[in-house]
Amino acid sequence: MEYRTKNINVAAVLSALNHRILRIDKSQSNRADFVFESNDQLQLDVNKFFNKELKFEPNNLFNQLKHIKSRLYDE
Repeated sequence: MEYRTKNINVAAVLSALNHRILRIDKSQSNRADFVFESNDQLQLDVNKFFNKELKFEPNNLFNQLKHIKSRLYDE
């Protein structure tokens, strides 16, 4: 089962929390979907994100965002 999001910030947070991006789906011309393997921990982390309950190292988030943008524009 997969979890998909178009929100690059959600993708960066999940990546910073060690959830692996399976692929970036660019089949729609104007937006990309970030695809993760869905599991209980990922769903918990998504809920925590939207409830503003997450805490982690900010530099890790910025590094993951930079990495995701690189993958998004290079692929």
